[in-house]
Amino acid sequence: MLDAQTFTDENVIEISNEKLIPLKIDTDSEYGMELFQKYNGHALPLILFINKDNNEIDRFYGYLPPYEFIIKIENALNNTNSFSDYLGKYNGGNHSSELIKLLADKYSDKGEHDKAISLFNELLISSNQSKNDNEYAKYAIATLELKKYNTEAIKQYLKENTESSFYKTAINDYTSYLNRNAWKMAELDSSLNDALDKINTGLSLIDDTNQSYPYLLDTKAEILWKLNKDKEAIKIIEEAIMLDPTSAYYKDQKEKFLDSNH
Repeated sequence: MLDAQTFTDENVIEISNEKLIPLKIDTDSEYGMELFQKYNGHALPLILFINKDNNEIDRFYGYLPPYEFIIKIENALNNTNSFSDYLGKYNGGNHSSELIKLLADKYSDKGEHDKAISLFNELLISSNQSKNDNEYAKYAIATLELKKYNTEAIKQYLKENTESSFYKTAINDYTSYLNRNAWKMAELDSSLNDALDKINTGLSLIDDTNQSYPYLLDTKAEILWKLNKDKEAIKIIEEAIMLDPTSAYYKDQKEKFLDSNH
């Protein structure tokens, strides 16, 4: 989308060539992956604005239409509404709840989870925090701890914040985390019983109306198959097929299980 719509826009090209030194780096290359890891990237596409001293001014992830992309460029050029702008104001003594939240989110985007958590904890004790600020800070801390592989925080959050407007989002974050880890363990053929526990926990948190439910069923089926429980694996993948009958992948999984020599 960026290549097709944004980077081909005449206004984006003009301001980029006049004001920036634009570089596009493929993360599939060794050099590209090194840079991606150096800057703690966690999604693609990643757009970074770096100054002449190699300091990060700002970043964002994903697609933006041309007019929004130009606003990001102008903000970076003017050091407005950027990471460096917020950090400068914070270090200058502005500790308003609004700024703390904005800066914490920027640190989260940068992959600096401990700094983000520290700011969100500061937000929780801020005298001018709103109800939404409070709910968001608690949610953010729990999910940031999850990125550090600490699951206790998200468990506690889900136990204590069932009425929060961020509760369902936190459920999805946790189930995605469990699914990713369980699938990785299945790929590595490692600690499969633990992987099964993880995916069962994920399935217990949602129901079959959740769009992620068949993904988790597929992971469970894969784990069962790796445990030589072919009949159980087939039963589970059939549930995924019932929920998404158009998926050729789930049908291929079923054929794999049926053809197994386990």
